[in-house]
Amino acid sequence: MIRPDLKDELHLLRLNPEILRDMIIRNRKDRVTDAEGNLIFKGKKTHAVKVPVSREAKEFDKELQEYLRRGELAGASAAGRQRFAIGFVMNAYRKLAASSAAAIHQALRRRHERLLRRDGEATSAPEEFAELDARYQGEFEELCAGGGGTEFFAGELALLEEMIAKAKRLLDHDAKLRAFIEQMVSLIHARDAAQKILIFTEYRATQDYLKTALEKEFGDGCVALIHGGQSLEERRAAIQRFEESGRFLISTEAGGEGINLQRSCHIMVNYDLPWNPMRLVQRIGRLYRYGQKKPVLVFNMHSPETLDGSIVDLLYERLETVVRDMAAVSSEFRAGLEDEILGQMAELLDVEEILQSANKVGIQRTKEEIEEALRRAREAAELQQDLFQYVSGYDRDEVREELTMTRQHLQAFVEGMFRRLGVRMSPATHGGLQREIDLPEALLAELPGWRARERSTFDRAWGAGRSNVRVLDLDSPLVRLLLAKAKELRFDGLFAQVAGLPGDALGVAVLRWQNAQGLRMRQEFFALQLYADGRSECNGEAFSRWLLVPAQDGARAHDREQAKELFGQALQASDRRLAEVSSRDLHPESRQWLAAGWLG
Repeated sequence: MIRPDLKDELHLLRLNPEILRDMIIRNRKDRVTDAEGNLIFKGKKTHAVKVPVSREAKEFDKELQEYLRRGELAGASAAGRQRFAIGFVMNAYRKLAASSAAAIHQALRRRHERLLRRDGEATSAPEEFAELDARYQGEFEELCAGGGGTEFFAGELALLEEMIAKAKRLLDHDAKLRAFIEQMVSLIHARDAAQKILIFTEYRATQDYLKTALEKEFGDGCVALIHGGQSLEERRAAIQRFEESGRFLISTEAGGEGINLQRSCHIMVNYDLPWNPMRLVQRIGRLYRYGQKKPVLVFNMHSPETLDGSIVDLLYERLETVVRDMAAVSSEFRAGLEDEILGQMAELLDVEEILQSANKVGIQRTKEEIEEALRRAREAAELQQDLFQYVSGYDRDEVREELTMTRQHLQAFVEGMFRRLGVRMSPATHGGLQREIDLPEALLAELPGWRARERSTFDRAWGAGRSNVRVLDLDSPLVRLLLAKAKELRFDGLFAQVAGLPGDALGVAVLRWQNAQGLRMRQEFFALQLYADGRSECNGEAFSRWLLVPAQDGARAHDREQAKELFGQALQASDRRLAEVSSRDLHPESRQWLAAGWLG
């Protein structure tokens, strides 16, 4: 969280890194706990699955590399748009071949058909590609990989015919597909037949190929798809089908961001590895996120015996080695630190150009270029690590005395306001997650776009993929309206007596802290149960439970002198809390009493 008032000091960051403490709060997944101190994230494990390469596949790869070499030579001597178009197509073929035999076979057939028809130039210009969302890069390359209608070099048509025939034979005996189904999917389902699997690939041709193979093996309807050609509603429907009845979800990079599957799945297979490592980090983030109850298992398929496969494999192998070396400086929370460094390194690496040049400079030179790119990325990541040691972090002990609030508290408040405002609520369905609500006209007038009857849920994750269900969280217009209605009630000049809570009196306040510059940095709710014998309890479990049920009137004699004494105790207790949280960078700012009442 950047503080604009400190922007003039940013250029002095290397000399005065301590200012980061006032600017950034930074936490790692491996340190995040629930209110009881239990770790929320269960970690992840990555497994590399080596795919055997047949003699026929090696021969095809050799012929493909020759085709790419001749194409790149032709591109080097071409001019302008044609030069870029050739480079674009050659680069796409390398990636498609590394994905699946089906993807490269389809691309070569399209190229062959275009040459036979003598089509005009294809819309594969790099300037169009540069404006594209990076998630759709693979699908765009696949669509435009047919190139123009003229040969890139003499004899291209005949060479394409040979390669298409060999690619077709690879499809008939696909070792990668066999390894995928027999070594992974079947073994996973042998342990748990109901286990759901998320599968990633960059290309639609590979996606369709896997869908056909899986449905042939496991039955029609077991596969859901996500790709760039779908609307938002179609994606939501695919996710819902996968979560409720599907066994497999196959996604292109279009699902690498914006879909959350952690509540229904913990196993991922990367059928192809993206050339940009950051895409792999984002893929894993679909499962390794808040709400995941199991360790995430990631299987990466790779074919190191082909040229492009060996280069991608080398990149990931060296990247993982560097990440482990950097994480080894501290054994504490090492797994979380590795994930953190991998994300930094992947974000800093630009490997596209390195991989493109491999066919021209040779494998040894490519290794050197990968090492140089990793060296630069490591230096930048180490600088980040050095600076980030000064930032603020989450301290579980610091919030131990804060009030525990859950989704059940929000639900209790909403249901209480519904009773007060005449909103009818049906019994829960869908495993207790969904309820229908009938809104009176007075509320509808203040809720544009809402209907008299709405489906609702208090579970944000369950409701996220259902466009016809209103999620009742703190972002909901209805909940915000209920909060506004509750705050319209005035109690000036009245005193409260409540039952059901131990103690003699209750005081409620907001405590606030500021930094040395006078900017508010922290505030917390402070509910204090006071006893006549001098004891007090701050934000206790009894108070948290009491908030879940409708309040009851109390009945007790109240005494002005005792009230003064109890209020003095409340002041002392709030002073202690202000002092406990204070530090060199956090100073008491204010205490605002909100309400008080007799208990009994």
